[in-house]
Amino acid sequence: MNIAQPPASAGSYYGKYFLLEKLATGGMGEVFLGRQEGPAGFEKILVVKKILGHLTENKEFVELFLGEARLAARMNHRNIVQVFELGEQQGTYFIAMEYVAGKSLREVVDAAQKRNERIPPEIARTIAEQICDGASYAHNLTDITGRSLNIIHRDLNPQNVLLGYGGDVKVIDFGIAKSEISTVKTEAGMIKGKFVYMSPEQSLAKPLDKRSDIFAIGITLYEMLCGQNPFHKTNIVLALEAIQRTEPSPPSEHDPALAPFDPILAKALAKDRDRRYADASEMQEDLRRIVLPRASERLTGFLARLFRPGVEERQRADVDSDSWKITGSRNVPATPPSTSAVLAAPGDDSTTAPTLVVAAPSRKDVGVRSMTPRPSPRPPPPPPPKKPAVRDAPVPGLPAVDAFVQPPPDARAAQETVVASLDAIPPETAPALEGESTDRMRRQVRSAARPRLSGRALWVVFGGGVAASALFLAVLVAWAVIDDSPAPRLRRTALVATAFKRQGTLWIDAQGSNVQFAGAAVPRQSAPYELAVTKDGGTLQVEDVRLDFSRMGNVLDARVQSSPGSIVLVNGISRGGPPITGVRLGGQETLLEVRKQGERSGPQLRLRYRED
Repeated sequence: MNIAQPPASAGSYYGKYFLLEKLATGGMGEVFLGRQEGPAGFEKILVVKKILGHLTENKEFVELFLGEARLAARMNHRNIVQVFELGEQQGTYFIAMEYVAGKSLREVVDAAQKRNERIPPEIARTIAEQICDGASYAHNLTDITGRSLNIIHRDLNPQNVLLGYGGDVKVIDFGIAKSEISTVKTEAGMIKGKFVYMSPEQSLAKPLDKRSDIFAIGITLYEMLCGQNPFHKTNIVLALEAIQRTEPSPPSEHDPALAPFDPILAKALAKDRDRRYADASEMQEDLRRIVLPRASERLTGFLARLFRPGVEERQRADVDSDSWKITGSRNVPATPPSTSAVLAAPGDDSTTAPTLVVAAPSRKDVGVRSMTPRPSPRPPPPPPPKKPAVRDAPVPGLPAVDAFVQPPPDARAAQETVVASLDAIPPETAPALEGESTDRMRRQVRSAARPRLSGRALWVVFGGGVAASALFLAVLVAWAVIDDSPAPRLRRTALVATAFKRQGTLWIDAQGSNVQFAGAAVPRQSAPYELAVTKDGGTLQVEDVRLDFSRMGNVLDARVQSSPGSIVLVNGISRGGPPITGVRLGGQETLLEVRKQGERSGPQLRLRYRED
């Protein structure tokens, strides 16, 4: 019996997840951008991938969907999209997984072609390195007993690689991946995956291993560098024949600057899988060794230039995530209009006499910026003594002043409203009232209070200055006569500049950890660090792991220290607890892992040293 499919649309809840918007719809499922909400304002943005209702009775498809969730849940790597939950909502399965704000590699390649440009080689190398890193992790994943799961993606292509606006590279869609825990087995002669990214053995439906994914990574790298798939043809038959028989032209034929990639792609795209890289980590190491011109921009800047409107829209969406309501609208309610005070205009008689209107301050609205008058630099005059509210007698010599003080309507009034009508008269002809203090009077008072020196006093001051100068000169002469010892000679000091010669280069892949070299912090980066060794000894600190090394010919002899109780493994072999001595770093990569007590795994460091 077909189970009714619950309606799922943007702006509604699907289980415990609020669906913000639909990202994609296919023939087998829907993908939504969702938000998980919790107590005390907790929220997490993620992706909800659900099966379409009419496919819930297709047991094989449902098992493939569940197998993807089971595989991805076992993986925890920076270059693989992480799965948070596999759930069921009213008979329909869904997966809640990590959200990557960015574009697929397919969209990036197409956008670059529309601009008549290609992905810069340095950026293409960085993307391919991280794809290899994620693929190698999946290929070598084991269960809790140490048994290899033999995971093969079988569909590695630009559409299944996500590039985040922050520089992340993530491999997605293990829906048709093959592993030891898969319950659905591929029938003989059945081909799964995109044809133009298949290996020769995959296109012939032969048994596969991890080297098939390396062939697909090689095609993806070739397309990033040259802007085209080397096996793309007008139809599937010609494409499969090209994969079996055609040798792609080296990238250097398209651009001589791509010559360092020729041997890497020739090995990755070999028809015979025995001639390919045995593991994706080997291809990753070869990509790291090639020397390329420094790119004018990084991956983040390249994506921002290609998709600037999308980057800005996503940044606004992240900032306004709190405003996404159940209606699905992202529009924030507009701020209510601010109120403004209206001042009464003076009457018609204002043409003959200026009118002063002082209004009580209006009540401020929240969020409305008010303009306050600038205070006068003059201090306010002292308040007049309180008198009965009667009409003042006219002052002789002054024009008549009609004033009326309107009392406030209640005790909450902040200021009275005063309307006064004054006859305009020249200020210089107005006599001063008793007790009036004006600027002119203050200047006159200050001028009168300043004392003046007489002629005799000036001569006394001048004579005192002359006497003081003569006394000062006499003291200088006496000091020179008494202290007649010769001045000490300055000893010349030769400054010797010591030039530190580069002895070798130390490469370390710390997977984004904090690194200190020679006592100084090294800026964090996702790519491997390239450190110059200028002395016969030094110190390298990665988190709580410390290496004290010394040069011994063309290798470094290292001593490993870490927290008490931890276990140090060198190339997968346990060497016991720290400190560990006799760790040799040379041209071959050394894998160093430090596991804390009670843990089955720990941070891994990949190190390599080369003598210059």
